[in-house]
Amino acid sequence: MTRSNLEIIDYPRVIARHWKTALIGTILCGAIAGGVTLFLPDRFEAAAQIIAVEPRFQSDEAYSKQPCTLKRFSPLLEDPGLLKDTLDALGLNSPPNQMTVKELGKLVKAELLEESEIIEFRVSTPSPELSAKIANSLAEGFRRKMRAAVISGVLDSKGFLQERLSESKEKLREAEEELAAFQETARLNELRTRLGSLAYLEETYARDLSDTEVAIGLARGEDRAPGGAPAALEKKKASLEALRRENLDALGALQKDLARKEVEAARKERAVALQEEVTKDLAKSYEESILAIYQQVGEVQLISPAVPPDEKAGPSLELNILLGLVAGFFVSSLAVFYREYLRSLDRPGAA
Repeated sequence: MTRSNLEIIDYPRVIARHWKTALIGTILCGAIAGGVTLFLPDRFEAAAQIIAVEPRFQSDEAYSKQPCTLKRFSPLLEDPGLLKDTLDALGLNSPPNQMTVKELGKLVKAELLEESEIIEFRVSTPSPELSAKIANSLAEGFRRKMRAAVISGVLDSKGFLQERLSESKEKLREAEEELAAFQETARLNELRTRLGSLAYLEETYARDLSDTEVAIGLARGEDRAPGGAPAALEKKKASLEALRRENLDALGALQKDLARKEVEAARKERAVALQEEVTKDLAKSYEESILAIYQQVGEVQLISPAVPPDEKAGPSLELNILLGLVAGFFVSSLAVFYREYLRSLDRPGAA
């Protein structure tokens, strides 16, 4: 029986037969996408970044319960009051640029960057200047709210500085002991000496191997009988190559081990230096007045203020045209195939 109904395997053949129709549909969709893009308003995106600085004075008990980190205060990002304060500060709650809290929320993306203590406020509006102003205003508003929250959470305890200092000294002692123990077990100087010895052996093996290859070449030039000098030199060469490979393997393994231990030693040395700095700072702070607690709570610093962007963030004419072309080809090719399929059902023999 003759097959008259179209199947999916006929798809390429049908598209090839009606390529003009598919092409027209593709171009038409691309043109529509480009035309719509031209009428869409430009969007300019600006971003401001802030970071939290821990308070220099805070009791251990209070800090353990309420650490001064941006992650702790990240719920403030969802506070509608932050958006309302921004509208009030910039005068965006009145004509001609009247805007509601809900509308502003759609233009703002505020998030705590992953694995960091940085919060980024990203704003996208039709105006580059407005985007920068809103982002900076949000950062400043968040700073004020966080400072107020930290101040309200500070506990008044006479012994908190002394406890912090004692804890810091204990951590410093532990870090120094850990560094000393690591240096004793790692034996970095011995490893460096051994590495130098292996490197010298590598140079020696390479030089001897080169001399042996030259000797083999000279012996072969003199056309000596088999089993004579060339055979002995070949054996020596093979032995040198084996020794060199073994030495190279040991050299590579030692280099990796030494590099790993040096990195670990450097990390521990940095930890000791940092703890020493913290201890010195706390010792100095201990001599200051307890009243300074309320003046030096956690602070938020603006590390990257928003500036009006020079280039728009969207919409992208090229990207939208490309998407329109892809969608146009997909839709038009399916339409062509479906139309051909319906026609095949009306042909004689279709069952």
